[in-house]
Amino acid sequence: MNVRDPKLAARESFLVVGRDVPRTDAVPKVTGAAQYVADIHMPGMLHAAVLRSPHPHARIVAIDTSAAAAMPGVKAVLVGEDTPGRKWGAFRPDLYPLAIGKVRYVGDEVAALAATDPAIARAAVDKIIVQYAALPAVLSLDAALAPGAPLVHNDAVGNLAHHFNFERGDVDAGFRASDITVEGTWESTRQ
Repeated sequence: MNVRDPKLAARESFLVVGRDVPRTDAVPKVTGAAQYVADIHMPGMLHAAVLRSPHPHARIVAIDTSAAAAMPGVKAVLVGEDTPGRKWGAFRPDLYPLAIGKVRYVGDEVAALAATDPAIARAAVDKIIVQYAALPAVLSLDAALAPGAPLVHNDAVGNLAHHFNFERGDVDAGFRASDITVEGTWESTRQ
């Protein structure tokens, strides 16, 4: 009687997991033949640049885009008020395409522009002047969830925007059956 381990059979059915996967793009990349988005040039193509917030939390007091808009080669300059004001987000629509009223993290998009050349776009975005009024920031999960913490989004009570529960099976039995249990707190950037 030939008894086959069902876990082994399941593993052998995988197309990628546990198997060598040929890199079809390896030769073009190492020889310099691969084409990237930056290599594409089309007639009439414009290049974008985005001005991002240097503050983790601040109210936008004023934005002056006039110097950027006046530069030769700049075709359009947009700020949050120029957008439809519809929010988006993966799990909870809580972000505007460009910040409206305040920024909520370092790197939040404040203004965007299009120009005929990437160098012009980069130079023009540096001409945009934003006046900010700094707001109290929360810089860790613990600080954000603490009672009385400044709200990142006014409609997310206690700064809890979304809650996931991934517990499956009998977790307590799993711990009891474990030879070793490691406990700790680990943090990583958004994945």
